[in-house]
Amino acid sequence: MAKKTQKEIERNAKIKQIKKYNLGKYKELQIKKKRKNIPEEEYLTKMHNPDNVLEIENLHTCFYSDVGTVRAVDGVTFDIPRGKTLGVVGESGCGKSVTSLSVMRILQEPQGQISQGEIRLNVKRQGKAFDLTKVSQKFMEEIRGSDISMIFQEPMTTLNPVFTIGKQLDEVYLYHNELGISKPAAMKKKSIENLEKVGIANAPRVYSMYPHELSGGMRQRVVIAMALSSNPELIIADEPTTALDVTIQAQILDLLRNLKSELNASIMLITHDLGVVAEMADLVVVMYAGRIVEKGTVRDIFHHPAHPYTIGLMKSRPSAMTGENKLFSIPGSVPNPVELPDHCYFRSRCDKCVAACAYEYPQMTKLTDTHYVACYWAKENKENGIEIEEVKLKSDFEDVLQAKEKEMK
Repeated sequence: MAKKTQKEIERNAKIKQIKKYNLGKYKELQIKKKRKNIPEEEYLTKMHNPDNVLEIENLHTCFYSDVGTVRAVDGVTFDIPRGKTLGVVGESGCGKSVTSLSVMRILQEPQGQISQGEIRLNVKRQGKAFDLTKVSQKFMEEIRGSDISMIFQEPMTTLNPVFTIGKQLDEVYLYHNELGISKPAAMKKKSIENLEKVGIANAPRVYSMYPHELSGGMRQRVVIAMALSSNPELIIADEPTTALDVTIQAQILDLLRNLKSELNASIMLITHDLGVVAEMADLVVVMYAGRIVEKGTVRDIFHHPAHPYTIGLMKSRPSAMTGENKLFSIPGSVPNPVELPDHCYFRSRCDKCVAACAYEYPQMTKLTDTHYVACYWAKENKENGIEIEEVKLKSDFEDVLQAKEKEMK
């Protein structure tokens, strides 16, 4: 039998060390989950701003894999005001969906865990604020589906194929006794009302159908009806229009906008589509490699993008206004999430980097009262009074932004 080389010995030792570390993390999670009767004072907290429905502060979510620790969410901080829509944008793998799964506490355990940070939820019906990272699983099950609901991007995998639409809608009331609907007839009546509310014709018939008997647009409407059954204060929509054609997308977005106004709910909208963000969002968060690189109002981000990554995203969108025959693409690739550098994660792909980019990761710089960016180049421009040139694609979204602002007034 051939002897192992020094490289193989070192690799095996590293794998053994990683597995030992992961096992320790799994045990910590099991101990935490075994706690049943956690005193309320342990997870009771105060909102920094009472007008916010959700405040995420320094959130770190990790996946402990056999090749190392993946920092999927790496120090994310943002707020969602009551009655507002926050758009979260970024390329695939930047941590958008993992952030939402962290809020809902439905990470794939024991590999996926929240390792640090706070998620403060302002529960209006109780008049209290809770840190969701510290609550018990039982308490989280009461919050999830009643105060927070989630709309997933693929309705066919969200709905159970062996149960009727009605049975799955009724389950919300069956599980959440606090909604005050317990009799089967009352559940059915309320579920049919919810189907009608989301624009489904012949709701009593659809109530008795199975998911495979419905079109993609109708299935997504059913998922929205299910999410809104309990009149939640926060709706997390994870790319709700990705699997739908353009016409149905517009209908679903109109539906979400109308229901948000009707319920005075807040929406956390995760999407790749900048057009959807311009139309739907009040605030925007741009994520890259698990971190927020820029955040501000929708007008801040679309008219005055300050981070080179945000500018790249804007330029990557097809447009009739630029006169370009070829789509712009950001060069390079995202760094390995297991071995993230100490400096700016975007440095290897950036054409605006300065000397400071090679050292410590940049902290958030305040550009205006509503606009923040994590970039040394933008910080230098701010200090030197240099205005960043507006992106040419601004005019693509101008009509949408103006129409939305007019509607708000």
